[in-house]
Amino acid sequence: MKKTFKAKRVRVVIDNTAKTQKRRRQVLGRIDGLSEAQIREAAVTAKLAKAETVKKVPISLLRQMMRDYQTLRGNLL
Repeated sequence: MKKTFKAKRVRVVIDNTAKTQKRRRQVLGRIDGLSEAQIREAAVTAKLAKAETVKKVPISLLRQMMRDYQTLRGNLL
């Protein structure tokens, strides 16, 4: 029997304090400062892409994936 697809529910709380905004700027700046090799390695480590497919993906897309991942995982909203 095929399994039915179930969407995950994502709950987000938006926090506009200065501390959160500063941490967000620092984290996103750190991602922008990474080299291509580091971004590709981080994407594989975070299990956002497989090692063989990460070589073909444009670096701009990988950077955006890492930014979004850090935003959700690091509570940077």
